[in-house]
Order: sequence, then C-alpha cells, then structure tokens
Amino acid sequence: MAEASRDSFSSLLGQLMSRKTLFWSAWVLGALLLVVMAGLAAATAYFPADLRLAHWVQGWNGFGPIAAFANVAGDGPVAAPATLAVAGAVALTGRRWDAILIILTFVPRLLRDLVAEVVSRPRPAADLVRVSDKASGYSFPSGHVIGAVVFYGLLFVLAGVVIPHRGLRFLFRLFCAFMIVAAGPARVYVGVHWPSDVLGGYLFGALALALFVLAHNSRGSPGVKAIGND
Repeated sequence: MAEASRDSFSSLLGQLMSRKTLFWSAWVLGALLLVVMAGLAAATAYFPADLRLAHWVQGWNGFGPIAAFANVAGDGPVAAPATLAVAGAVALTGRRWDAILIILTFVPRLLRDLVAEVVSRPRPAADLVRVSDKASGYSFPSGHVIGAVVFYGLLFVLAGVVIPHRGLRFLFRLFCAFMIVAAGPARVYVGVHWPSDVLGGYLFGALALALFVLAHNSRGSPGVKAIGND
C-alpha cells in the first residue's frame, strides 16, 4: 500500500515537472525567436514581405472603423484609465492580487520602449505606405499590440473566476479576443507599423502574458484551467 502511494506521488511529481519543463522550454524558445527578430529588425528598415503585406492590409474594405476603435483603445490616454478602472473593479470582488497584476500590465509596454530604443527601427515612410496616423519613437515591436495581448489576454483568463454568468463570460472573452486580433492589423492599416513589428509585438506580448498567467496561478487561482471548465 505504501509502495503504491509512493509510486502515485512519483508519477504526479513527474507530470508536474514535465509540464513545468515544457512551459519554460517553450518560453525560452519564444524569447530566443524574439531576439532573432529584433536583431533582423535592427539590421533592416523592413523585411521583404512587409511592404506587400502592408499594402494588402491597407486595402481591406470596411476595416477603417475597426482600426480606429482598436487604435484609440490602445492609446495611453484611453488605455491607462481603463486599466486602472478594471483593476479597481476586480479589487472590489476581493481579488486584490489579480487587480495588482492588471495594473502591472503597464510594465511590458515600458519594457517595449527600451527594446525599441535598442533596435532603433524607423517607422514606415509615407512614400512606401499610406500613413494616416501619427506615432512617435521607433517601430519594433508594436507597443499597442503588446498592450492588447497582455491586458486583454489577462482579462480573458480572469473572466473564468470573476464573471459567474456563462453567457456574459463568453461575450466578454469574445470581446477580448477581438481586441487582441484587431490590434495588429489596425497598426498596419494606419501605416505606423510594419507587419513584422506587429508580429514581434504579438510574440513579446505572448511571452509577457505567460508570466502574468503564471503569477495569477501562483496564488491558488484556477487560472487558465477555468477556460476549459466553463
């Protein structure tokens, strides 16, 4: 009996270690890929496929209003108070640690500014693509995309433990997914980023989001498991 218990414990421990190893292996590989992309972006103003893809995205009929909404939602004057408001609402439910994590979603965007300074990739020029919006600083990676992935990605996860109504939870998660997906094309559509900047932003954001979910789960919250248990 005791031997069987030890075998079960060893099996469980092995599974946990395997998942942990898989997570960090994937995270490190993703980080290495981001470093490679950053190095290539530092060496060239845009990748061979960037121009063709940018023209394709800017030719999407009817995407203008969606792009405008996604871009405004990611601007600092809108994103900052929205983040604080959502954090306050989550804190009122008693989930103070999750509220702190929501506020900390500002950090990846600040780190993005440091990466952008190091890479120093110029933004798309008006003689190459249609530029219909203003943006300062360097181009790689996209800060709006990073912000959308981390903020709305974390809210997607937290919905499983904060929103009890199944229908509302589904609609909220659908909105979060929409904001993440729309953020990238929206930045290309207005001509302030190359598609590769957006891809780098999605990768950067995914790496940061993985750490936020890990921190969320570390406090005994259901975390991503809640997504499959709705």
